[in-house]
Amino acid sequence: MKIEKALLAAIFIKNETLILFLTAGLKPEDFQNEKSQVIFRAMLILWATKNPIDLITLKEELIRQDNYVPAMEEFIIKEFFYPLIA
Repeated sequence: MKIEKALLAAIFIKNETLILFLTAGLKPEDFQNEKSQVIFRAMLILWATKNPIDLITLKEELIRQDNYVPAMEEFIIKEFFYPLIA
């Protein structure tokens, strides 16, 4: 789970990191945590549509996919953003 968090956090910090992970063959199914899979899929869509990957666009994409619940946003903030500023 720590590696999954680190990979997703790296994408939040620098969106272009996603290219490196895709080149290495990373797929949503490679994540063990279902929330991480959902987040990574949404990130892929944002990247493919040339949108920035940040909390706002990710939330909007999760809503569009009908995968958003308030607990998801809390998970994202707690797991990816809070460690960056703590």
